[in-house]
Amino acid sequence: DEPVDLARTAFKPFQWRKLSLAGAEAVAVRMSFIGEYGLELHVERPQAARLYQKLQEADPQLGNWGGMAMNSFRIEKGVRLFGKDITKDHDAWEAGLDRFIKLDKGEFIGREALAKIKDEGGPTRKQVQMEVEVGSEPVDCVGNESIRCPETGKVVGFTTSGTWGCLSGKSL
Repeated sequence: DEPVDLARTAFKPFQWRKLSLAGAEAVAVRMSFIGEYGLELHVERPQAARLYQKLQEADPQLGNWGGMAMNSFRIEKGVRLFGKDITKDHDAWEAGLDRFIKLDKGEFIGREALAKIKDEGGPTRKQVQMEVEVGSEPVDCVGNESIRCPETGKVVGFTTSGTWGCLSGKSL
């Protein structure tokens, strides 16, 4: 295989490219589930083990991460997960995807509905990231817990995801 530039500057965000890595035909995409710089490498299943081995040989500091650690980093960075934090019940404004919405860039599915929401003053709901504190005891939410107004006890929202932040040391 020819040398491949996988440096941070080699890919723009969300850019993808076909490459040959360790004899495997791969698609590399600059995106990250955890909110840090990263590349996803997509290969045919029979080629995955060999590519994994070659990556480990090339950089022994590449390590394995568990799903809980990845979820913790994702939530700390505010990366939303489709199917959990963003569902068919959320429009793109509510989901906080404003930076991807370009109403002046031509037609797309949902454009009219998003323009109407914006014209009518914006979404009536909003996703936010919050720290959870209950007295001095550590508390963890995992998702689907009610959020109540402290003064009235009225349910004002619900959690979609939650975890203990590995880096922040807070329940998010």
